[in-house]
Formats: sequence, structure tokens, C-alpha cells
Amino acid sequence: MNIQKNRSMRRLDAFPSSLYAMDVPLTIAEENYYINYLESNPIRTNSVMSQTLGNLQEKPEFEDLLEKFKTVVFTCLEEETNFIYDGFKISQMWANKFTKNQSIGRHTHPNHFLSAVYYLRVNADQGGTIFFNPNPLIMHLDMPFKKNKGTLPWSKSITCQPVKHNLILFPSWLEHCSEPNRTNFPRYTISFNVLLTGNMGIKEDLTYARRD
Repeated sequence: MNIQKNRSMRRLDAFPSSLYAMDVPLTIAEENYYINYLESNPIRTNSVMSQTLGNLQEKPEFEDLLEKFKTVVFTCLEEETNFIYDGFKISQMWANKFTKNQSIGRHTHPNHFLSAVYYLRVNADQGGTIFFNPNPLIMHLDMPFKKNKGTLPWSKSITCQPVKHNLILFPSWLEHCSEPNRTNFPRYTISFNVLLTGNMGIKEDLTYARRD
């Protein structure tokens, strides 16, 4: 086909579902401490994974890590969302352990605003997190991509590869799953959910709500 490209074309990103990443470094001693806690306090152990209860944010042992996570959330709210809000809280926090071939299927985090996965102890071969395009009409297209890599607005999903001590923050409504751990070593992650607090919305527009 003898058609020339027009180099003046620009892409205007419209309504993307953004993810936010930030490193949250830990010392080896801190990392070992949190893993030992998970190993000593598993609540749900099945073919999918092992988990703690979702109340780690209330544990004194996790106070320092909680403050680091709050910094990530605050940075996102202030620099990325531009929302007018009173405050926020991490309402749930829990640890996960995936052994060989374990993963968790597609899901969301209902009744929350933001959620996160923190790669506590992982390597590149242990599988990452897959996020799915929320546009249902994207499933109408089934086209191959050049070099097996599509542009994000047209991709059905993207995968965040596991990077040790990296935190991925995302909208709680965004559907996601984890890839199976294909190694003989456990993959450890920490997840949490965020709620906005105080006054939200505009009373005159009938969008007002308050959460203490």
C-alpha cells in the first residue's frame, strides 16, 4: 500500500486508567520481620494462597511500613488526582504468600477508592500482576500487534512485572489478577485498600457524602 505517514499526528490520551508506581525500600531485617510475621500468622491457607487478616494497619509491628504506604497514597492524591478532599485512611492491609503455581483470579476491591500491591520479596520469574482494560468494547477487537506489543488504549491488559520493594497503586474498581508463581520459592506481597474521609462531593450538585 503506497501511503505515506503524516508525522503531524499526535495522540491525545482520553480517560486512561492510570497506575502509579513507587519504590518503598526496606532493610533486609525489616523484610525478614514482615515475612516471619506472615509465616507465623496465616489465617487463610488454601490452593490459591496464604493470607493474614486484613487488619495489619492496626498492628504496632507494621506502624513504620504503614507510614511509608501513606506517603505513597498522599503523593498520588496530591500530584495525580487533583481531587479536593479532606483526608484518607488505609482501611485494610494484609500480607499474601504464593507458592509454586499459586495465583489469584480476576477480581476488584469493592467499596474502596484506591488499592495497592507491594512486592515484599519477589523475583522476575515469580509472576506479576495483570490489569485489565475496563473498556468492555475493547473485547470487540481481536487483532494481533506488531512485535506482540500493543499501545495501551488498544490493549486488553497490561502486566506489571514484580520488582522487589516496588508498590503499585491503582483504582480499586480496576479488575486485575496475579500470574502464577512458576518458581520453587514463595512470592510475598502486601496489599492494602484506601478510603477517602471527611467531606466529599458538592452539596448543591447532590453528590455530597461524608465519611469519618
